[in-house]
Amino acid sequence: MASCLEFSETTNHATFFYNDKFVLTCEKNLLKMNKFKMKGGGGGGGGEGAGEACSREVSSFEHEDAQSVVALTAVNSALSHIVITSSSDRCLRVIDVATGKDYWKVPNGAGRRPAHAIALPNVGANVGLPPECYCLVAAASCDNGGLISLWDVRSGTPAAQFRGHVNRRECCGLSFSPCMRYIGVGSEDPGGAGLFDLRGGGLVTKVSAGRNVARDGAVIDVQFNPLFAQLVTASLGGVVRFYSA
Repeated sequence: MASCLEFSETTNHATFFYNDKFVLTCEKNLLKMNKFKMKGGGGGGGGEGAGEACSREVSSFEHEDAQSVVALTAVNSALSHIVITSSSDRCLRVIDVATGKDYWKVPNGAGRRPAHAIALPNVGANVGLPPECYCLVAAASCDNGGLISLWDVRSGTPAAQFRGHVNRRECCGLSFSPCMRYIGVGSEDPGGAGLFDLRGGGLVTKVSAGRNVARDGAVIDVQFNPLFAQLVTASLGGVVRFYSA
């Protein structure tokens, strides 16, 4: 896979896009879109019967005023043309890859620091929410010890800001719950990850494993189970923990 996509030493992000038809990569201040295809068998892991992957670059998008792209997100489970990036110039961009232009671009999209993590809602077939519930994007940065900024994807207008978790140095990830009621974010606080109420309730709780969480180190990613009321966290100490409601 790596040789197929020709990842360079400066490639810092990669994600599938448009129902696995493309792979997006970030290299310095460029966002590259690669056409992706599996040939032969459908197996993986390079074993017997595995298919051969091939790709070719179809377009690239330069962030002219930035030295690097810091974070990247895109919807892969639906046929969307929208890709969202954060760059070192502190701008948050929504790029329409169909036209090759910025849908919108805002400076200081996550405060006075570049957003090191961006999240879009996960559209799930088992959750019957109206389309307007998914028109949010969240950006996390180390601004003033930890900030989450919510934006309306359609208009580029700010929707909300959340503080209460500790994020001064690490790239702590975040994600929306499938029910679109909460947003979870990693934290450097020994208390664990933070859970915020999207309806304006602020910090609901700090997800913690009690005394054991101190040796885990900072929680650097949080993800929700798309089917059950379950949350999973990953820490710098190499520990993955599952929590149920």
